[in-house]
Amino acid sequence: MERLVFFCYRMSKKKEDPPKIHLPKEQSVQFSRTNTDMVSYEDLLIAQYLEELRKTKGEMRKKKDVPRSPYAQRVSSATEYKYSKRRPMSATYPARPPSGNKPKIDAKFIADPNLWDPATPRERMTITTATTTATRQQIKNRPASAPAKNKGLNSRPMSATSNLSWFYGRSTRPWSGRSFGSAFSGRKIKSQYKKQPLIIRVVAYKNGSRESFAKIAAPTMKIFLECCTDRLGLPFAARRVFFEGGDEIFDAEDIPIDGEVFVSCGENYKDPLASVKRNILISEGAKWTLSGLLLPDEGRVRTRKAKMSKRMKKLIENNRVRIVVYKNGIATEPIECVADQNNMEDFLCACTAKLNLTSYAKILYDWEGNVISDLNDAPILDDCFQPGSTPIRGPLWVSIGEAFNAIAAYSYIRTMRSVVISRMDDAGKYKGELQCALDGNKEKITMTVILSMKKEEIEAHIEKAEAEIENLNETKQDLQAKLENIQQLQQREKNEGSNFTMGHIKEFKFDHRLVGRKGLRLKVYENGIVEGGMDFYFNLSGAMKGIEGGHDAKQKILQRLLDDLSSNRLLANPVRPKILPVASNIYDQYGNDIKDVFTLEYDQEIWVSFGEPFINPFTWMLQIQFDEAECYDMGDKTLCIRKQLMTDSLHDYTDYNMQNEWDVHIGFPPTYPAKSNEYEKARAVDLAGSSEVDSRSHYLQSKKKEDFALYPELVVNHKLKKGQKDFWPMETQSWIISKKGNIYAKCCPQLCLTVSDTRVDIPWSGKNSPLNGFVVTVQKKMSANTYQQWRFNPNGTLTCMAYENLLLTYLQHKFGDEEGYMAPDGVKPGQRIYLVLADPLQKKEKLYQRFALKQERFENLGQWKYSDATNPEFNKLAYSWPCRRDGSLNEVI
Repeated sequence: MERLVFFCYRMSKKKEDPPKIHLPKEQSVQFSRTNTDMVSYEDLLIAQYLEELRKTKGEMRKKKDVPRSPYAQRVSSATEYKYSKRRPMSATYPARPPSGNKPKIDAKFIADPNLWDPATPRERMTITTATTTATRQQIKNRPASAPAKNKGLNSRPMSATSNLSWFYGRSTRPWSGRSFGSAFSGRKIKSQYKKQPLIIRVVAYKNGSRESFAKIAAPTMKIFLECCTDRLGLPFAARRVFFEGGDEIFDAEDIPIDGEVFVSCGENYKDPLASVKRNILISEGAKWTLSGLLLPDEGRVRTRKAKMSKRMKKLIENNRVRIVVYKNGIATEPIECVADQNNMEDFLCACTAKLNLTSYAKILYDWEGNVISDLNDAPILDDCFQPGSTPIRGPLWVSIGEAFNAIAAYSYIRTMRSVVISRMDDAGKYKGELQCALDGNKEKITMTVILSMKKEEIEAHIEKAEAEIENLNETKQDLQAKLENIQQLQQREKNEGSNFTMGHIKEFKFDHRLVGRKGLRLKVYENGIVEGGMDFYFNLSGAMKGIEGGHDAKQKILQRLLDDLSSNRLLANPVRPKILPVASNIYDQYGNDIKDVFTLEYDQEIWVSFGEPFINPFTWMLQIQFDEAECYDMGDKTLCIRKQLMTDSLHDYTDYNMQNEWDVHIGFPPTYPAKSNEYEKARAVDLAGSSEVDSRSHYLQSKKKEDFALYPELVVNHKLKKGQKDFWPMETQSWIISKKGNIYAKCCPQLCLTVSDTRVDIPWSGKNSPLNGFVVTVQKKMSANTYQQWRFNPNGTLTCMAYENLLLTYLQHKFGDEEGYMAPDGVKPGQRIYLVLADPLQKKEKLYQRFALKQERFENLGQWKYSDATNPEFNKLAYSWPCRRDGSLNEVI
């Protein structure tokens, strides 16, 4: 006994000594295992020391150093489990009874040994739980390799456990089948396939039909209904869903996957097989009787009263109408809007959104340009254009503030008229074939439908065709009247251009403070070339910065313009390469050197020089010019004034045959009613200083209006393009040469090239004395007048038969060049002189007395080859001359 106590003490000497229990002497009892069932102090001490020994052995086993396997996986310290692998004693279930068939020692028996009941059976034990109390049979001892399974506590297989039983030593599922969260939390984790969101996936049919369907998948009921509206082409939004049979679906979870549903716009369920069921019911229940076939009551089609939905009733009560609208200026791509007739603002908002306008819609126009301020005043389309029973109003053109675009409306009306004419032709053809069928001429019938008609049907269709033709004819006449009403407005828009539609926008002058100084847009050409011009923009405001008020400001601005022209991409690589492509001078079309930029006009044509003098790019032609002439009775004399001829006054006259519409008079026409109004006479006196012409000149008077007279003038202008209508009449540069030597205008054969009796002295450049000669004009053609007969010389000069020693001379004046014109003495201020008959000039000045002919008719294009001109430039430029080298007339040309 002493030896055993000593051993226990040594094993537990590091811990506290067990408490010593002192019993009174009179109560000391000799304990013996063989003689009594009482628990002795020896059993108590031995049990405590054995428990300590078991714990000490476990700690020694833990502290024993075991070499780590190189294949063991290293786990980070953050994931190491801090919990003990052994459950507490209070949470363990005794799998087997203690050794020796003795129960556990209760501490209360140690404190008071009198409470010990020796009659307590030691063969059985009592297990008390929170819910039940049962007596179990003593579990037989089993080896550690074959433990008994407790079916009551955990009967799940290893792969199905997902709680913390692995932590307390119970049977668990393997690590590969266990999630990290479930291992620590202990709650059951839902499988992944159960976490999928709810998706509505069905085959949707249109209510009452099985022909129109679509496979639709959507996450929510709202999106599902929107997809049904779009995919099934419903006229209104989808609102209700039914199973086959009529059961309505209110929740998305009630819809089975890949099921079949029927979608409606709010109406009740309609059986798609109702007609089939009715036919089957009729075929099975029909009976033959003496009076005929008797149908069952269930299969008869009963008349039903039409019912409208609440939404449709609401639309009708609001007095809504359908209106066709177009964007102002466009006659295609119409948009239909449903609008309340009493709500103009909502209609304009709808038009703004549907037409994609850049600004808010403000004004509505009908197809005649009238402003529509009330939708009740909108026109209604004709019956032949109505697509259905619901009337459509319009068309209306929507504007954001600009004026009515008449060109679009004019095009729309013309298109509608062509459609009506085409339908009238079809209706007339159909009526003709019906009439042939009625008359029995079947060989002329091309429509097979007519051959199967009876006589009564043919007569009825003829009446319908006649009514349709009459209706179309009325519509055609109505459209024609609209075209006539809008034609004047359409022509005005063509003449005014964008100014017509943009008249609502306030226009600022170019020098307004908000606009600033207006820049220049110039048409720039290379020197000596009249084709291939380009648009060039010059910022005057930027060019004036820093040089305003200087004495050489104009020169600096000109130099900046030349620098910008030199840096231009096109002028840097001219058609005719230069040694130094730096612009040094600019000229106008008359060859005048421009020194002041402020004298340039917008869209003016200029020619850029790179140091060389001006090279004339034009071919100058002899031309006849007409201006309007007016006569004023000043009392003691008659005052004749010329003014520009306006095209508006020439609508009643042709531009190619003046001989039948105009009379030529020597002097001002005597039948012209002279103006004697004091105001007009005062105005004529003011104009006389620059526009007075000689009353003895030759004039043209209209045969239609006696108060309309023209003043003809011979000018020299650059060659006009064929078909150009800047001058009236056409072909003012075409002349006809007769064999007698007369040269008269093609546009007006009554006028002929004539030498007048007016002799003038004209300043001539390069000569100290002026050039003296007779003025050459156009006058009324007269036979055998030597002043109108001309002779062509072999050297390219022209001589008048009246003055054979004088030559026709060009005075270097150009039409339109008011700056370079030098007026001679002895003529009226309104007259311009371009040709005179003067003495032969010497040296370089001879070129102003040389002329040529240019034949441009297709039948005369090759006749220049038959010319005997000695000048090699004639062949190069395809010029001709009607004179041989011996002076005789070349009749081949």
